[in-house]
Amino acid sequence: MTEHIIHNADQIVDGIVQLHQNIPGINYRSRCIGPRLPDEFDPNQYLSVLPHLSLVSGYVLDFFYYCDEDRMGCCPIVYVRREEDAPFELADEVFKHKDVNPILNYLITDGSPEGWFELAAFSELVGQFYLFWHSLYKRSRILTSQQDLENLIRDIALYDNSVLDAKDVDASVVVRMHESSIDVVYCLYSGRRGITQYLASFHRVAPHIRLCQDKELALIPYDDGIRF
Repeated sequence: MTEHIIHNADQIVDGIVQLHQNIPGINYRSRCIGPRLPDEFDPNQYLSVLPHLSLVSGYVLDFFYYCDEDRMGCCPIVYVRREEDAPFELADEVFKHKDVNPILNYLITDGSPEGWFELAAFSELVGQFYLFWHSLYKRSRILTSQQDLENLIRDIALYDNSVLDAKDVDASVVVRMHESSIDVVYCLYSGRRGITQYLASFHRVAPHIRLCQDKELALIPYDDGIRF
């Protein structure tokens, strides 16, 4: 087993975040449930900021815009399809397709430690765009360094000697490369759960399926109290 600290993890995450922040806008109240429209964000752009990842030849990323029955929450459902196939028109079709054809079955890394973190970051952050109302609860943030962690704790006023000192937490992004599997360890912040450390395990040979449910360790439980 070899272990690698991903020193450019902040650049990888920032690439995805910047992509989300600079996409074309939509009118959330009038946007109908249905396939991606021509002037909306193209999820294949993820690969432009994740250079160590590629899709299986002949496949593309797409999304279906989904809202619950009362339109209290809307979000894109990102999926993979054959390039020559038409986008899905119905939500049930998308969900059934994703169950049988998870995106990770069609994403390939170049085998580098950075590539494995890109795969984990993509899995965590994909689809965090065009979120409306209750779907904003889906937002999360990957922490990429000790400084990132300390800044977050200060910003949300969590730092308290009686709770936890940030020095007690290692926020480094680590990739552990085993003979047949890869472990990616990273910290994630969510306004509903606080700061959690995750260990995601992937099959080293494509398809890079997740080998088991992610292991979670709650580091700083927290609820920002924001409700919609």
